[in-house]
Amino acid sequence: MDVVAPLLDNILATAEANLVECNRPVALISLTPGSEVAWDGCCDGELWARVIDITPVSSSRNCDIDYILVTAGLGVVRCFSGLDTDGLAPTAAEMTADTVSMLADADALLRALQANSVTIGRGVPLGPSGLCGGFEWTFTARLTLCPGC
Repeated sequence: MDVVAPLLDNILATAEANLVECNRPVALISLTPGSEVAWDGCCDGELWARVIDITPVSSSRNCDIDYILVTAGLGVVRCFSGLDTDGLAPTAAEMTADTVSMLADADALLRALQANSVTIGRGVPLGPSGLCGGFEWTFTARLTLCPGC
């Protein structure tokens, strides 16, 4: 599956450049293994790409795999407002700022996906959970396992 990681690396690099261009850098950027992303570094900003599933596709004439469909996620999380020192919930202004921030990240990630040859799926808000929240887009790419074979 050595064709998957280069695609995800390229998408991550494009997303990082878009976030930096919008003055929204993140400290942790990774290809994330597994079905869930740990939000351990959310307050410094965390950007990831992850594999959701891989479906092999073969023609009806033989058993060889013609190509794979890779469904993946591209997401970012950051700190969200939470209870203050008096135990009071975030204000409307703080929640609005968190929403605007989340949508700015979503836009930067969407532009990264549009710059690559992928089919864009759903965009899903994440959290808030433990003072973290963010956004993840799903996308699908059709990849040949053996280019030129």
